[in-house]
Amino acid sequence: MIILKLLILLVAIISQIYCLQLTDKSYKPCDNANNVKSIEVIPCSSEPCAFKRSTQVSVRADFTTQTNADFCRLEMKAQLGDWYPISEEAACPGFLNCPLKTNEDNTLNYKTTVDSALPAGERLTRWKLICDSGATQVFCADINIVIQ
Repeated sequence: MIILKLLILLVAIISQIYCLQLTDKSYKPCDNANNVKSIEVIPCSSEPCAFKRSTQVSVRADFTTQTNADFCRLEMKAQLGDWYPISEEAACPGFLNCPLKTNEDNTLNYKTTVDSALPAGERLTRWKLICDSGATQVFCADINIVIQ
């Protein structure tokens, strides 16, 4: 029984080290889209999160939908002077359960590989969930990260 308790404690400690719920130190809503409740990033042990190029990153965003939407895409950019496109891909199916309903809580579970072309240093990234052929912006989040 003691071994089981120690194992549970160890798993809890490891999950705290590698998963971090972002705060206003590194995350802000953008474009007047402030319906994101929380953002968690793995791996991340402190803000801003530091990522090595060509490694996998998982992002979980909990949000409330303000309108109905059938199809959504996730658009990511990094600020390198101008906004540099990192990725744009379908969010559902795969990362999000669609269709979205008004005033419903949703979770985006996204995994990606850090672009090897991104220069090292602290960067502002912009994450937008855009639905119905661009007619609806469901959320927009600016997240500070460090590329190593």
